[in-house]
Amino acid sequence: MPSMPYLAAIDIGSNAMRLAIAHQTSEGLHMSFRSREAVRLGQSVFQGGEIDPETYEKLAGAMMKFRNQMENHNVEKFRAIATSAMRNARNKEEIVEKLKVATGISVEVISGDEESQLVKLAVEQKMDLSQGRFLLIDIGGGSIELIGLANGSLLKKQSFPLGTVRALQLMKKQKSHKKLRDWYPQYVRDTLKDFFQDDFPKAVGLGGNMERFAKLKSFVSEDGGEWLSLHEMEGLLDLILSLNYEERISHFALRPDRSDVIVPAALATVEIMHLAKSQVIYLPEVGIKEGILYELSKSSKSC
Repeated sequence: MPSMPYLAAIDIGSNAMRLAIAHQTSEGLHMSFRSREAVRLGQSVFQGGEIDPETYEKLAGAMMKFRNQMENHNVEKFRAIATSAMRNARNKEEIVEKLKVATGISVEVISGDEESQLVKLAVEQKMDLSQGRFLLIDIGGGSIELIGLANGSLLKKQSFPLGTVRALQLMKKQKSHKKLRDWYPQYVRDTLKDFFQDDFPKAVGLGGNMERFAKLKSFVSEDGGEWLSLHEMEGLLDLILSLNYEERISHFALRPDRSDVIVPAALATVEIMHLAKSQVIYLPEVGIKEGILYELSKSSKSC
């Protein structure tokens, strides 16, 4: 019986880079290794319009680390993708070519549409989306991806330049003493309102920020389920807003690069749930990297 291959996915996001390695077995995919590097690509791009030399060095270093980790796990097939920040970088073609030469890894800069498709694929492995109306919400560092589904069929999908790192950079540019909570929810509401011609009673949260909300559920609820009610999400937002940057790190055991972006992420999540009239948000703790792995596993089976 032939051995089943190890597969890997690299997600170069606006806030962080992630590697996920899975072992393909006869029963399906088994996650065997995860790695994360806090290379804030969006800070460089959203401020200066391109990836600066210092950020590139961090990016290339992280990619070399991922390459070594893939070699250590005997990965046979992988895919590396980049999303919002790289899409917006003026020098993205140059950066992709330099990464290929320096690391041997070819990076694909994917569209918002493909990002949404991979996210949907990941969710479908964890949840039954065939009955009812669902809104998939992926709040990244550069963009917010929204996917509306009805009985498993796509109603609409759209990518919005409202990511968390982008919001923090916009805050700096404004040079205002107003806090994020004073203007960002209205900004989200004004930008997204035309998307919501339909109600979505159930939301599904994807990506790193949503994974963190799942881990913080115990602060607002004794229920161990993989979801938060709208009321619980509002309670979690209030708790997050009551703490400063250092307090969030210590109280929630957050990484420094999560402690700042979790604020716009929570503000946006609550605002979107209100716009969608969602009473609950499910948190299956998957994202684009899992979608890539499932896509690779299907192609491997067909070989």
